[in-house]
Amino acid sequence: MPSRWEGGTGGGHRSGVDRPGRQAAEDDGGPRVALELSQVAFCDSSGLNAFLRLWKRAKVVGGELVLVDPGPRLAELLIRTGVDAHVRVVDALSALVGVDPQAGPAAPEPEPA
Repeated sequence: MPSRWEGGTGGGHRSGVDRPGRQAAEDDGGPRVALELSQVAFCDSSGLNAFLRLWKRAKVVGGELVLVDPGPRLAELLIRTGVDAHVRVVDALSALVGVDPQAGPAAPEPEPA
């Protein structure tokens, strides 16, 4: 489930920060939540905490959180804080096997009659 965040992740906007991946991380079937972060200009401890909460939720159901294209400043912050030791960070969405960067979420399969 690719999602794009733009702007920043700070300022106490907790519910808005983790909303894009919350449902996917709680779904059955071990979701892979990919957050495209190239447009994130600012990230503070609230943003880092949101990433870790999403990572934990995905992990509990056998899934994965992947941070995509965080940009140089955010990438350095992820390294300095050790977040990259827990959450997978990739340079491009195409680095994820089986993900079409142009495609949105897959349509649900019809149930057999």
